[in-house]
Formats: sequence, C-alpha cells, structure tokens
Amino acid sequence: MTTRVLLVAFILSLGQVASAEETEPGANAATVMQTIRVRVPMLAICAKKKQRGDVVASFTVSETGAVQDLALSGTTFGGPEVPACVKQQIAAWTFAALETPADFELPIHFTDKGIVLGDRGGGAQARPAEPKKVVETTESPSQSGGLMAAQVQDVVKQHQKEVQACYRSAVARKPDLSGRVVLALRILGSGQVASSTVKTSTLADDVATACMAERARAWVFSASSGVTNVEFPFVFKP
Repeated sequence: MTTRVLLVAFILSLGQVASAEETEPGANAATVMQTIRVRVPMLAICAKKKQRGDVVASFTVSETGAVQDLALSGTTFGGPEVPACVKQQIAAWTFAALETPADFELPIHFTDKGIVLGDRGGGAQARPAEPKKVVETTESPSQSGGLMAAQVQDVVKQHQKEVQACYRSAVARKPDLSGRVVLALRILGSGQVASSTVKTSTLADDVATACMAERARAWVFSASSGVTNVEFPFVFKP
C-alpha cells in the first residue's frame, strides 16, 4: 500500500460574494432573482405560524438551471427542522438555463408578517459566478500510487462552499475573524475519508474549524491504488 502526501492551499473570502449594491448582477442573475422573489414566500410552509428566525442560504445556479452547492449558515432557529425544510425546498428549485453559472446568497427572515428577503427587506446578494481556482500548490506528490493532485483538487473545489459556510457562520459572531486552517485528511483507496482533523489553525473559532473537519469527513474521492494523506491550508479573509 502506497501513501501519497499532498499539500494544497486555497483562499476563501466572504468578499467573493458581492452585494447587489456593490456589483450589478448580469441579466441572467437578475432574471433568476425575479424568480427567487416569487418563490421565497412559499418557504412559509417550513415554519409554524408566527415562528420567528433567520437563515442564510448560499448556492449556485448552474448553466442548466439546477441548484448546486447549497449551504445554510447564520440560522437563529432553536432546532434543525426549519433550516432542514428550507434547504429541502430550495434544493428542488429549478430555473431557466443560464449562459454562465451564478452565485446567490439569500438572507431569509421569518417574521410575524411573513418572510422578508434581504437584510432590510431589500435585495438579496447575487453576482455572476467566477471560476474557483487553486491559489497555491506548495508541494507536489513524489510517490507513485494513490490520488493525483488534480483529482484531490477537483473534489475540494466542489465542496468549497461547505467550508465557506462554516466560516460565514463564525463571521456572524466575529465580524473581523480571519486566519489559516490546515485540514488533514486520510483518504482510503476506496475514496472514502477515513479521518479528517484540524492539524493547525490560526482561526480563533473552534466551532468553525470543527465544522470544517466534519464537512470534509463526508467527501468522497476517486478510488485509487493506495492511501492518500492530504493537507489543505485554507486562508480566510472577511
């Protein structure tokens, strides 16, 4: 059995999702937002009458109009029922085909008078999606067998929003939070993650880093000829 060690760095920033006031959404994103505004009131089925609370939904609408990379953060509901229902409902949304994918961040507020979308009842945040790139690769694998760097990077990029959601939840409590988190993963030849731990962290929020490790534990990679040990340094900036 061969062990491969990979070191991959990513920079994730809340600033990657600009507000509607800061960045004018393209025509495609604007069309999707019109549909979202019609559908958000239907989320009322997820809460009991006069049940109050907030939740932020982040997702990408693909070129085919499907919802992808859906993640929830910033919930103030005491239990998991309402957020789980909101996630289920949004995951089922479909839109008209887009020329390019678009990212959306929806602050959803359940009030006595119904659902309010946006921080002050205004617009939710939206912008055309930009390619998510690996910013830095500091070490290349030198042993044969196991996963190749590109195979690992593809899976990490698919799940970046999950890690970002953990960070966003922490930023809601600590607006100036920033730092570097190194996740250490042991990936079996089957592609399953055998262990996921925080190796080092300068991000002063244990809840956020534990959330990141937990999310990574559920990732599934391609099958390979041996065990792969991977270290991901994520740099977070508000």
